[in-house]
Amino acid sequence: MDAWWTALHDLPADALRAAVKRFIMTADGNDWPTPGTIRQMAVEFRDGRPESSQETVGRIFEAVRRFGIYEPESAKKFIGPLGWAAVKNCNGWAWCCELKSENRGIYAAQLRKAVEALRERELEASLLPTELIPPVRSPSHSPVA
Repeated sequence: MDAWWTALHDLPADALRAAVKRFIMTADGNDWPTPGTIRQMAVEFRDGRPESSQETVGRIFEAVRRFGIYEPESAKKFIGPLGWAAVKNCNGWAWCCELKSENRGIYAAQLRKAVEALRERELEASLLPTELIPPVRSPSHSPVA
């Protein structure tokens, strides 16, 4: 019981109740949930389900059409922090706006991958206390073969 308390005590009771109900209603009956399963469901109830990477990329290209190169602050607000970080990681807003239509498919795939990687880190940060998140190792600290 201590492990369950340690894993779940910081989450709101209503989110935990909803997570347990969801598990009971969707499980096949042979499984007992782990604290991590309940935690992930409860965090989703607390924070809301994230949009798909496809939806985020669609919002980015909609922002290009609406705001163009000269209104990056409006675009940033429309796209949201995760999508904007993906844009910055993939050559920036100006480059995104100046893309030719024949290259947008390739760029959209790069953006989707960037969004997915950023969302994975964001999810880990929302699920775990700060002290349990391993630091990101920079390339300069990689072991040399």
